[in-house]
Amino acid sequence: MATIAYDRYDVKRGSSPIADDIAEAVEKLSRYIHKSYAGAEPLIRSELYELIEECSEPNWDGYEAAPVSRDSILAAKKFLLSLPLGTKLPSVGLLPSGNVTLEWQHSRRRSLTLSFSPESEIHYAALLGAGRQSGTEPFYGDVPATILNLLERIY
Repeated sequence: MATIAYDRYDVKRGSSPIADDIAEAVEKLSRYIHKSYAGAEPLIRSELYELIEECSEPNWDGYEAAPVSRDSILAAKKFLLSLPLGTKLPSVGLLPSGNVTLEWQHSRRRSLTLSFSPESEIHYAALLGAGRQSGTEPFYGDVPATILNLLERIY
């Protein structure tokens, strides 16, 4: 079966030579788009990898925080690369549990925070004016529709 090598996709997509060619073409195009677009690639390189360097040891915060989870870093990276072009980029953070967070803050009452668990789940909390919404979505490499909808409502 063909597997696209680029981290953005790690699921099997087909089992023929043509599927392998398509997978390779999609991988190359995806890299080109994200490198040419002033978007997720610079954020991934700088902020996510700073987390790895600064928070890879237990107790990185002085309050017994867990080290950053490799699986959480990879999920956040895949998520960022899966965002539609033109999406405003979030700030990157880390929870004491070792899970990566992404946050979009449009105003005091319009924000969205995501947390990536090592179990391929995205936990989210949104402030939408006077309303709030929170939950958990599975993450398979594409941005869940629920989260895309929340991003649209934030902005």
